[in-house]
Amino acid sequence: MRIDLNAGATISGTEGEKASSQVPPARRAERIYSPESDASVGKLETAALNSPEVRTEKVQALRSQLQSGSYQVAAAQIAGSILEQMRVRRS
Repeated sequence: MRIDLNAGATISGTEGEKASSQVPPARRAERIYSPESDASVGKLETAALNSPEVRTEKVQALRSQLQSGSYQVAAAQIAGSILEQMRVRRS
């Protein structure tokens, strides 16, 4: 495993040109600045900061079900969730 300690460093000169030419066109378009994206990020940040970190009621209910042995999930639901997560991560 390789850990890049310079992940935040900027690349200049021919290295920067080489790196940007290796980025697919679809990924290059994501780097374009847009005031709307700032507003969206701001809204997401506000929503995240205002939401509770842990939904304690739901966690407690699930914990009780697990301890009593009554927690059951259909295999199709698990498979569907796994496939959905794989689809989201590829996007």
